[in-house]
Amino acid sequence: LYFSVVAMRSIIAPKQLLKKLQSAVSPTVIDASWYMPHENRNTGEEWKTKRIKGSWFFDIDKIALRNTNLPHMLPPANEFVEHIRTLPVQSLDSEVVVYDTTGILSAPRVWWTLRLFGFTNVAVLEGGLPGFEAVGGEVITTPPTDAETYSSYDNKLPALTLAKQFVRSKEEILANLDSKKELLVDVRSAARFVGAAPDPRASSGVRPGAMPHSVNLPFPELLFRDDNLGGGTRFKDASELRDLLQKVGVTHDTAVISSCGSGITAAVLVLAHTLVNEEFPGTFAEFPALYDGAWAEWGGSTDTPVVVAQSA
Repeated sequence: LYFSVVAMRSIIAPKQLLKKLQSAVSPTVIDASWYMPHENRNTGEEWKTKRIKGSWFFDIDKIALRNTNLPHMLPPANEFVEHIRTLPVQSLDSEVVVYDTTGILSAPRVWWTLRLFGFTNVAVLEGGLPGFEAVGGEVITTPPTDAETYSSYDNKLPALTLAKQFVRSKEEILANLDSKKELLVDVRSAARFVGAAPDPRASSGVRPGAMPHSVNLPFPELLFRDDNLGGGTRFKDASELRDLLQKVGVTHDTAVISSCGSGITAAVLVLAHTLVNEEFPGTFAEFPALYDGAWAEWGGSTDTPVVVAQSA
């Protein structure tokens, strides 16, 4: 399978990262922080004022498909590689650690993106920036120098290829309504899933509700806030993740599509699914697919059926 062999586990504890950063060959650390637009936070500027020493900022909204009204869709491979070539990542098996300022929120999206473009040695930092700081990791609060910006590095990565078999389009989701070959798991809140709460993008015409035949597993249910990691979120034990996924119908032979509001937190479920298989090999089928357009596309389209249950 495309993702059957990786060089490291897909999550890393803050103390493990701290130890790696003190070694002769340390991983590339990427800040992949992101927040909803209505939160009015500039994560790029926040990175400049507080970040893991030596980290690089990955702008999820900028490193994305151009000329579309959908948020942060996957960019084409030739554009993505140009962004990655400005990072100190020498090869597809270079060690990369991705974090965000929440703990587990947007970092899995960048982990997923790197994996789809062929990088095999990528992990998400449990507890994120709060967790790293809580274990004594060095955090920088002064503005970065020119040598610490994207434009200061140029590596020789080869051309990249996107593993398209793990990405779903609106047309493929529509076809799956009839075939039901894949189980679509929606990780938005229960209130949004049943249509009891308006969509955050309602002003742009995005309707409330859910896709027919989908099931709901809100992504926060996969996580917990760890006071020992500065309040940063981390994944529940693999056995708990397995039980939560099985409860919504995921079995050893279930082909899964993960979806959310705009393609960010759907990757949390993809990573949870992966962690179960890393801990208990063969529990689930191969790497899940992700609907990149997500509810922003589905709920904002006029040719897509929507189910509104009106109870949560």
